Amino acid sequence: MGGVKQRWLELESRNLSSIPDKNICAKHFEDKSINRFIKQNYQDGFCDYCGKELKVVPLEDLMEFIMDGISNFYEDAANFMSYNSREGGYLGEIYTPDELIQEHIELHAEPFEVIEDIVNSIEDIAWAEPDLYYDNIKDDLEFQWKYFKDIIKHKSRYLFFIWR
Repeated sequence: MGGVKQRWLELESRNLSSIPDKNICAKHFEDKSINRFIKQNYQDGFCDYCGKELKVVPLEDLMEFIMDGISNFYEDAANFMSYNSREGGYLGEIYTPDELIQEHIELHAEPFEVIEDIVNSIEDIAWAEPDLYYDNIKDDLEFQWKYFKDIIKHKSRYLFFIWR
């Protein structure tokens, strides 16, 4: 497999497509983690949004960073949510890429063209929060801890370990 196809598959696995071939500097974002990413991975170049020679990163690299963060909390609703065409689609709350970026993540950038390029780079799928629909590891550990406390407080006065 060629390098271009491999790169395309990597971007597709992150739900990214048609990212503009632009560079961006840290001046356009209020978010500290995005600014830190840009400052740690910069190269000298031309910022396509402010038109100056600054320390920039390719928008493609920035989108990979953003999508790595988004994928911790959101994913394609088709992976876990029921769909019923008679009921009007997915049986839960879903978001468009525009709603995801502007309303839920609340990413702010100037000029607005930056937000438009980010939103247009994300695949137009139904985004949703999987943690609202099934337990995660934190919920499971919390349940087990409550169960353990209940056993110790109300059922067994002593805890015996078997050492092997």
